Amino acid sequence: MSACRPFVHVRMPVRVLLGGLLLAAALPAVAAAQYAPGSPMGPPASSQLPKIHYTRSSTFTLPVNMPEKAKANVSEICLYVKTGAGDWVRHEVAPPTIECFTFKAPRDGEYWFSLVTVDKAGKAAPTDVRLEPPSLRVLIDTQPPAIEVQAGVTV
Repeated sequence: MSACRPFVHVRMPVRVLLGGLLLAAALPAVAAAQYAPGSPMGPPASSQLPKIHYTRSSTFTLPVNMPEKAKANVSEICLYVKTGAGDWVRHEVAPPTIECFTFKAPRDGEYWFSLVTVDKAGKAAPTDVRLEPPSLRVLIDTQPPAIEVQAGVTV
């Protein structure tokens, strides 16, 4: 069993332009162009967000799928995480050889994930993660369902 086995069968694609080549686009080309850095469109609309994946586990792996050929031009891959109404935070940085990131959520809730690559010249893609839709949305709920029964007056 691989250490990078995803918690669900979902690939977290790397959206990056390297030398004009779009790798593993998460959105159709038209939709991706709408969220280009500096776009007047602003943050992605809820209609552009990927579906939510549900899990009971607060720790899971996020696989990184990048063609070997593209890795030669990348110096690092950054995992960005956004929780609720909070800001995007660079959670972890790794070399392009990484096969997966392991994420441990501090609490239940909805988490958004995006990858940013940095090329050998230091140029990040995308340049502004806030203008891109997330690659993955996960709702973590570790609490079992509970029903509270109370004696009461019936009407």
